[in-house]
Amino acid sequence: MPSAIYLTADIRRIEEKAGPHAGLMERAGLAAADFAAQLVADRGKDVLVLAGPGNNGGDAYEVAANLKAEYFRVSVVSPADPAGLSRDAANARSKWLDSGGEIHPAEEVCQQPDRQYEDEGRTKSGPHEAIVGIRIRLAG
Repeated sequence: MPSAIYLTADIRRIEEKAGPHAGLMERAGLAAADFAAQLVADRGKDVLVLAGPGNNGGDAYEVAANLKAEYFRVSVVSPADPAGLSRDAANARSKWLDSGGEIHPAEEVCQQPDRQYEDEGRTKSGPHEAIVGIRIRLAG
């Protein structure tokens, strides 16, 4: 049986007509925040959240807001233009900002190569090393 192939623009139109996803983004953000909190376990730790331009970026803002509510020190970095966000992602972004959170442009962070990060006791320089360190730690 043939199946339909939808372009991204088609899917966005379908999603827009369907309206808000009845808390899907909030539930995804809460589940991811719970998982992250289990990995870190020590409240008061610094957490870096990378928020992209799509609905996954909206999920990231939800994660950030939930972790902040659990007493983590959360920094959000995003290259996304707020004008291009979906309604759900824009609402999640607003929720993060309303909680007192800030959004750091990716360009600002990437222009600080001398910034120091610690990964499992080893000092790393620059945001790329920090992101790679997080990925390696989670994968290992």
